[in-house]
Amino acid sequence: MKNIILFIIAVFICTLSITNAKAQTIPIVQADTVFQGFGGGSVSGIVFGPTGETVIVMHDAQPVEINIKTKQIVREFEKVPNSLGDQYLIMDKTRGLLSINTRCTELLGTKDFSGNVFWDMVTGKIIKTIPNVVLLSNGKQYYSYIIKDKKQYIGLFNIDTYKFIDSVEFDQGWVMGEQTRFSAGFGIIPNSNKVLIGANGANYKGRSKLYVLDFDTKKYTEIPIPYDDGQESSTITRINVSETGKYFVVTMDVVNDLTAYLFYDKDFKFVFKETRKHLNNLFDEAGIYLNFWETNFIHDDYLICPFEIWSVPEQQYFYYADFYSISEKSIKKRILFTKVDGIDYFENNIIIGNAFGIIGLLKFDALPVENDLRTKTIQNIQYKDNNLIINTTITDKVEIDLSDYNGGLLFSQKDVYLRSGVNTIKLNHPLANGVYFCLIKSTTESNSFKFMVSR
Repeated sequence: MKNIILFIIAVFICTLSITNAKAQTIPIVQADTVFQGFGGGSVSGIVFGPTGETVIVMHDAQPVEINIKTKQIVREFEKVPNSLGDQYLIMDKTRGLLSINTRCTELLGTKDFSGNVFWDMVTGKIIKTIPNVVLLSNGKQYYSYIIKDKKQYIGLFNIDTYKFIDSVEFDQGWVMGEQTRFSAGFGIIPNSNKVLIGANGANYKGRSKLYVLDFDTKKYTEIPIPYDDGQESSTITRINVSETGKYFVVTMDVVNDLTAYLFYDKDFKFVFKETRKHLNNLFDEAGIYLNFWETNFIHDDYLICPFEIWSVPEQQYFYYADFYSISEKSIKKRILFTKVDGIDYFENNIIIGNAFGIIGLLKFDALPVENDLRTKTIQNIQYKDNNLIINTTITDKVEIDLSDYNGGLLFSQKDVYLRSGVNTIKLNHPLANGVYFCLIKSTTESNSFKFMVSR
């Protein structure tokens, strides 16, 4: 009898725990649209301007500055010709410089250019190009990986002279002519000559290592990683350092948890581990998790973590970004926005952008909306018989842009009137098998949907 009573109590507690877990809801906040995006092309990177009144995005290798209040383009910088793609947008507010790492078929007489391009923020003109380098910066200090004669170095770069002033070799662990250790992840410790370096084994085998490199002593010091029993392989993918260096986070793929986020303090001491599995369980509706993108610090104590899910009940992708409190080890609110790809902050303002060029502005202390706003707009998009089938709960005039997986614009139509219910939009030509993105801009908001065509 006693065992039966204990069993009933255990079942009750378990049921209560499940009920509480299902009842847990995360407040939804909505970003205000600052810019509706571009008609096409490649968009990469987003930063606040020096005063926080404007934002700058890279559109087809050309910086475009947009006023937050007027929501209008105020100027376009000099364009990088013949560009093949951009990454690592850097804003140096102290020196008034903007930089991007880019590849070009030809740039200022240099064929197959690969390196950094610098703009003067006052004139908007290109003032310097540095080939054969990928500069990494926190907006104040500059470093780079340097590969020479099968050796790899971490280089300290002086942005005032545009020259390297120091370098330290990274031990690649060559054994019988084969490289056994690869650098992975890079974090700059503010107001110091120290950088964080991750290292992964060859062919992603074995446990990753974490080091802090001191340029003053030229020494590496290993930072312990708290592996669980049975975790014999891992891959470091990213290292983020907070504004003042109070925390840094190591993103690492592991077998058991899929992805682990290891939090360390300014003294390089491990604080705690967060897992994607745990964050995924916080999602409060039936959905299958698909992707978790790069985390970004907001000041010292918060992270924004973009992700996407496939919702089973609605047969649709939804995009969010979680606002995570480090001290509370919990998600405080969920940002509703169309696929977050870039994040920057200035004082109390947070700017977010995506590959379509849509820009949203969010206050640090933004209050949640009463309901999930997506229930008021587009519900579902499908492709059938060369038609887009759009299911919506609103009646509004919209603009529709359809792009392939690489961002190439396939279909664009303005002044399309959607009525509440099912709408059929005829395309110009059939779609081949593959993944597509459909951007729908209404008078109040923009939403992006991903769908797959297969036969």
